[in-house]
Amino acid sequence: MAAPRLAVTGALAPRETNKMAVSVISESNFNEQIMDTNRASVLLFKSDGCHFCVELAPVYEQMAKKYSDHFSFYEVDYWENQDLVELLEADGSPTIFIFTDEPYGEGDDKSRNVIEVPFPDEPPATGYEPDTLEEYLDYCAPFLEEDN
Repeated sequence: MAAPRLAVTGALAPRETNKMAVSVISESNFNEQIMDTNRASVLLFKSDGCHFCVELAPVYEQMAKKYSDHFSFYEVDYWENQDLVELLEADGSPTIFIFTDEPYGEGDDKSRNVIEVPFPDEPPATGYEPDTLEEYLDYCAPFLEEDN
């Protein structure tokens, strides 16, 4: 799936969270931080009060540290960024997207390939397991190494 650009104006620098390797972004800086860079990125849609998001937080931080050579890791609030939710067709929180390669196209037609990491929906659906996310990151990482 190709990720379209979000039509917004203005941009904020990402805030570092207390999770060292994960930056918080929003609709206002999505294009700058993810779409306009040549670095692969992982984006987590999360929301306050979501127990799956709370359980995923240490796993996501662990993956961010392990894969920091290959990916930039971001998180975005699901409820406060509904234009971005609609743009990427995020099904809820948590939802994880991996933006795998360099952007292609020009201007408003610039895009990137994106993979949605599936959330387990079969019992016992306890949320993302470390192996699920790690499997996707391991799959993408060798392709990124070839580009360097």
